[in-house]
Amino acid sequence: MKRSEILRKRSRLLEYKKALEKEKQQALSQCEMGAGTTMILTSHNLPRVVQIDSEIDLLEKECFELLVNAQQAKSD
Repeated sequence: MKRSEILRKRSRLLEYKKALEKEKQQALSQCEMGAGTTMILTSHNLPRVVQIDSEIDLLEKECFELLVNAQQAKSD
């Protein structure tokens, strides 16, 4: 795979990551506020927040690997 192709793929993954982070923030904003500043995650949005965190972790790992591959790849 050429360097430019790798970087384009990485760019798309970063855009997806940004969308996931926005969705996570929306899920967290739907949390109810408990006593003080404690957030109470409802059973509805907690699994989604955990799933989003897992997806973001995987995307970050893949983006890093793509960046390493891009550095090793030949230029177009």
